[in-house]
Amino acid sequence: MWTGGGLAFIVLGTAAAAYLYLEHLNDNITSVSDDGASTGGFRKDQAINILLIGTDKRTGAGNEGYGDAGSAGHADTTILLHVSKDRSNATALSIPAT
Repeated sequence: MWTGGGLAFIVLGTAAAAYLYLEHLNDNITSVSDDGASTGGFRKDQAINILLIGTDKRTGAGNEGYGDAGSAGHADTTILLHVSKDRSNATALSIPAT
């Protein structure tokens, strides 16, 4: 009984720590408006093309040693995402940075 209770405590503690860590990572993501793509802004019988752009700007605690100091950030990831007309699949095309 002690072993089962201890194991359950460890599993629940690990799950709670993982959840909190994922929430911490999600809080680091910034985004811009999708112009209604997720709220029905596009007709449902049309394909959607979404351009995703990432930056190498490093802000926040612990990131001082990374990236260019004082830089506004550079687009280091560019992905064109095509969602099919029937929403059954999506294709991502990575465009290399120059």
